[in-house]
Amino acid sequence: METNGPLPVSAIKIDQSFVRDLPEKQGTSPIISAIIGIAHGFGMHLLAEGVETVEQMNILRNLGCEEMQGYLFSHPVPAGEIKELLRKITWSPEGVLPVGDLAELSNYDFKLGAVG
Repeated sequence: METNGPLPVSAIKIDQSFVRDLPEKQGTSPIISAIIGIAHGFGMHLLAEGVETVEQMNILRNLGCEEMQGYLFSHPVPAGEIKELLRKITWSPEGVLPVGDLAELSNYDFKLGAVG
């Protein structure tokens, strides 16, 4: 691919239609791997949407995707309720757990931001 300068995009989202088929549908992981490779290669922000199971989350993480959104983490929440939501959960390699199961939320550094 030849360009006359930097690509006019700064982020790539992996569509939920690809994530939904993990791990049942053969051939989805290579497509996602390619998308992740392109994002990393060009230094772009990468986000997978539609993550609904711990298995999907683990596959995406193993492929190199570290930022995800979906019902596994939360249903849509009004902006004013996000702080309270984050107080009630903790993140771990095993998945999303209620606070107290592994560690307190205060041990983690979260950054909230918009993906354009």
